[in-house]
Amino acid sequence: MDNAYETILSVNLRKLEENYNYLKSKLLDNCKIIAVVKAYAYGHGDKEISMKLESLGVRHFWVADFEEGVNLRRSGIQSNIIVSNPGMKSFEEIIANNLDVVIHNHCLLDYYVSKKREVRVHIKLNAGMNRYGFNPNEVKNLASKLQSNKFLKIQSICSHLSDSDDPHKIHSTLNQIKVFETAACEFINQSGLNVDKHILNSSGLIFYPEHQFNMVRIGIGLYGSGPDKNL
Repeated sequence: MDNAYETILSVNLRKLEENYNYLKSKLLDNCKIIAVVKAYAYGHGDKEISMKLESLGVRHFWVADFEEGVNLRRSGIQSNIIVSNPGMKSFEEIIANNLDVVIHNHCLLDYYVSKKREVRVHIKLNAGMNRYGFNPNEVKNLASKLQSNKFLKIQSICSHLSDSDDPHKIHSTLNQIKVFETAACEFINQSGLNVDKHILNSSGLIFYPEHQFNMVRIGIGLYGSGPDKNL
């Protein structure tokens, strides 16, 4: 192939480190970062990006499907890898590669309960984005079911913000945070589990740092995209 027709993407890992350190500087004490490296780290190379971030101290990675998680494990990533959409055909691969899963509906929950195998689980709530997640009025029954199936090792409870980057939707965003906080507190009280909580994404951390709980999920901000001139 003629080199004139090749497209080359150069990724500056020093810039990645600068973005990471800048976002980390906004964290409250004891708040942890979940680095979002789904979709080939937004096209930047998930293996290289994850290895760099792990060397900087990141201990939690977020991917979309189990294949991404398996690829990171095979690349040598030792940190926790959270699969946000595990499905029901990947159970053995998830167990074999020590992957965490996000459970966001009763069908998926019942499937994992039926397996009677120990697995690290993150519970997803719907706070208003309305894409997926348990509704707040389901929290009591959800906590009861999890108490009866302690082989599901609950690591965190989380949700997504729909418009954290939109300055015209501050009220809506704050309401979603409030809905999540109320439901998460009820879940913790009902289950007796002291688990991590997270709802903020990159723009959420930039605009609403006072609501970061004890984990944040940072995606596009790591790659220099977001409403902050310092990225």
